[in-house]
Amino acid sequence: MTTGHIRWLTGILAAASIFVAAHARAQSGKPRFLVILDTSGSMQRFAWPAVRRKLDEVLDAYPKVKGLQIMDDEGGYMFSGYARKWIPDTPQQRRTVVERLRTWNV
Repeated sequence: MTTGHIRWLTGILAAASIFVAAHARAQSGKPRFLVILDTSGSMQRFAWPAVRRKLDEVLDAYPKVKGLQIMDDEGGYMFSGYARKWIPDTPQQRRTVVERLRTWNV
């Protein structure tokens, strides 16, 4: 299997379901989660609407978390100011994540 095939398969899997790694629950009972997005050109051209819908589903499924982090498949952070830190979970920050995803790495 070539690197191109692996990238294509990764894109298909990411479109079907965004990988969410839920960390151990904090004492407050709220989890943290990390979303890793395939931001390859083919993903953005052919599956970005599905990725955006899935991220909305994830955010809806976890209405309150202790922290979140959004990264691309090459280790880049959606918000460089939060590199190696958890993004605080606020309604405004969630709106900012959804809005940033529209143009992130395009």
